[in-house]
Amino acid sequence: MINEQNKRIKNGFTLVELLLGMILATIIASICMLQAGVLVKGIQVKPDHQEQFAILQIRELVSLSAHASVRDHDLVLYENGEEEILEFDQNRLVKRPGYEIFMENLEDVYFEQKDQKLYLVFTKNKRTKTFQIG
Repeated sequence: MINEQNKRIKNGFTLVELLLGMILATIIASICMLQAGVLVKGIQVKPDHQEQFAILQIRELVSLSAHASVRDHDLVLYENGEEEILEFDQNRLVKRPGYEIFMENLEDVYFEQKDQKLYLVFTKNKRTKTFQIG
């Protein structure tokens, strides 16, 4: 009779362990799924720092230049009697003379002038974006 009681206690204790383990596994799995969802959203919303920095640089160039205009979809800046041109070359936005690179891996980039305002329009990863630069 004593052996039967010990056997029941061991079996009951094993069942409780199993239930607690399953509950704990369910809680951990739920937390992991929430973390995975947050990570997936974080990966999808990735800011392009090069893009933002380039726009700030171009705005600074426009504000410091004596005159800025658009010619053949290129941005022409005049400063200290010299002409600088920002243009699309080999999937890059570059400044000439020289070859200062502002943005890379572009599909298309051009400048527009509407109502005395200058705009930068570029296509990257099949998405077109427009920014006012002056």
